[in-house]
Amino acid sequence: MTSKARRVGLFLACIATITFVTVKLSIGQLLPALRAGDKPRFEFYGKEGIYEYLDACQATETVPEIMWVFWFGPEMSENRARAFSTMEQILEVPIILVDKDNLESFLKRPVHPGLEYLSGIHKADYFRVYFMYHYGGAYSDIKHHKESWRKYWAEFRDPEVWMVGVPEIRGGVAAKPKVTYPPDYHEKMISNGFMIARGRNKFLEEVHRLQNEDLDTRLPQLIEHPSPDSGRCCLSDAKGYPIRWTELLGELMAFVGQNYYQHFKRIIVMPHLVDYI
Repeated sequence: MTSKARRVGLFLACIATITFVTVKLSIGQLLPALRAGDKPRFEFYGKEGIYEYLDACQATETVPEIMWVFWFGPEMSENRARAFSTMEQILEVPIILVDKDNLESFLKRPVHPGLEYLSGIHKADYFRVYFMYHYGGAYSDIKHHKESWRKYWAEFRDPEVWMVGVPEIRGGVAAKPKVTYPPDYHEKMISNGFMIARGRNKFLEEVHRLQNEDLDTRLPQLIEHPSPDSGRCCLSDAKGYPIRWTELLGELMAFVGQNYYQHFKRIIVMPHLVDYI
């Protein structure tokens, strides 16, 4: 056989092998290979493949283009359900609702044992930090939104941007007991209710560490006086429940934010804050 004939034979054998492999691979198996080295795209995975999407984002250090929403209370009121039903369409971001039925499937890292004694709102305060630290992505309270958020992911092209959020309002900064901030401190902070995060950033790492330390201290009291309900609490008679309304989130974000506010972009438009309860 001539060298030319050998080359032709090898070429045809390669084509046959590629054709065979292509036939055997499903589309679902091919897509990750085609995306190797690229930013993972949610639409290739869908909500059914959310775990694979999150793994791909973590492997490529990509901020997931999804929004986390948590609900651990009783059934949503009509107003709140209406707000929730419009969020995905207005925001143009896939909504991943985490509730008591699917929470466990996302918990790949340990959580504090005091969680079972917390109110629904304090569970959501804890988990928004847990999820945004470990996974990244967006978070929003269930409110009536005004605009798409899709454009805000472009801010993370700058590696120094860790958090993109709604500017905090005057008087909106929660302070730990015996801690005071300058009157203009809100101008450096973002709201804890509406934000997008780069996963595993130092700001969220410290907030989450302090959450766990706070719950370590409170655990004996929590065991004796667990939340009197699964929803809203701490604004009236809490029957000995020891956690302040803003203790696990607002106070800690403000306290830690002193060291990291230069990594915040305060550019998201505040949603409507009426007719949602």
